[in-house]
Amino acid sequence: MTTQVGGNARVLMIIKEDGSYESSTTVPGGTLTVGKYYLESGKLRYRSSRTQGTATVSGERGKTILTVTPEGSFSFDTGSAVFERMK
Repeated sequence: MTTQVGGNARVLMIIKEDGSYESSTTVPGGTLTVGKYYLESGKLRYRSSRTQGTATVSGERGKTILTVTPEGSFSFDTGSAVFERMK
């Protein structure tokens, strides 16, 4: 994951078929976030235990990229993030 300020952290995210997910950082004392991805008016959105906003999925050089962008006010810990799918 890459955060809005360019920091990197290893994150495990499991997304189920119904759009619900759990993600956690892999460092000791890391955070756990639960939420759901869903479609609204043709746009991919998410609501989590920390924020809500929009999400996009793209392909770059054979990689699957998930970008989440929170709406409203957010902090360093809850800003935009980019996730790369690892196989």
